[in-house]
Amino acid sequence: MAGNFTHGHFSNYEDELSVEQKAELIVAGVLNFLDELFGDRIVLYGSHAGGGGWYRREESSAWSDGEKKFVWSGPLLG
Repeated sequence: MAGNFTHGHFSNYEDELSVEQKAELIVAGVLNFLDELFGDRIVLYGSHAGGGGWYRREESSAWSDGEKKFVWSGPLLG
């Protein structure tokens, strides 16, 4: 869960991998996400009262038009 904005799913459905390999890849994905989040490279959008989401800062998201946007260190302006 990312505050009161949204949540994300981290999973692996590659059948040829062992449970341990899948777990390692999932953990690596979570750690990468946290590194990007704390480095202000993940944009969170939405409100406490409604839905929201997130995307990587170098990408644009039409889903977030008109919503308040934040990075880890604070609000994004403009």
